[in-house]
Amino acid sequence: LGLAEAGAGRMVDITRCPGADTCLSAVTHPRGLALALEQMCHNGLSPWADTTLSIKISGCPNACGHHHIADLGFFGMALKVGQRHVPCYQILVGGRTAVGQATFGKRLLRVPARRAPEAIKRLMNLYQEQKQPDEPFAAFVDRVGLAARERALADLADLTEAASQPELFIDLGETEPFVLEAGKGECAA
Repeated sequence: LGLAEAGAGRMVDITRCPGADTCLSAVTHPRGLALALEQMCHNGLSPWADTTLSIKISGCPNACGHHHIADLGFFGMALKVGQRHVPCYQILVGGRTAVGQATFGKRLLRVPARRAPEAIKRLMNLYQEQKQPDEPFAAFVDRVGLAARERALADLADLTEAASQPELFIDLGETEPFVLEAGKGECAA
C-alpha cells in the first residue's frame, strides 16, 4: 500500500481531495495531478522532494484539499476554448499556517491541468535561482511578489493555440476528453 514510504511532512507528501472521482462538486481529478507531481518529486524535482514545502490540491474551489493554506495550492476549474472546456488549475502560492495564524495563498495564474507539473517545475527553479541563503519558500514568495512568477508561467497559461493541442482537453490521469458536468454541491469536508 505504500504506507511505509518516506516523505511525511515533505513536498512529496501531497494532500488532495478525491475530486471528480467521487465528488459531485469537483471539476477536475486531483489524483492525476498528485501522481504526476509525485513522480516529478522522485525524478525531475528530486532535490526538492525532501523540503518542507506543502502542495495541496482540490478538484474545485471548495477547499477540501486545503489548497488555500499550501505553499503551492491548486484548485480545479474549467476554461472554455471554442465549444469545449479545458480542465485547469488555479495556482495559489504562499499559503501557510502556524500556531494562532493563517496566511491564505495568493492567486497566481490558471493553467491547463496537463501543464500544471511544468508550472511547479518552473516555480521551483525560480525559487532556486532567486532565493536568498536559507530563505524559506514563504519568505521568498513575500519578498519577490507575483509578477516574476507570472512572467515565468505566462506561456503555460496561454490557451490561444489550445485547439491544436488535443491533449489539453484531457485531464491528468484520464484517457477520455474532459466533459464539464458538476452535479449538486457535495463537499467531502
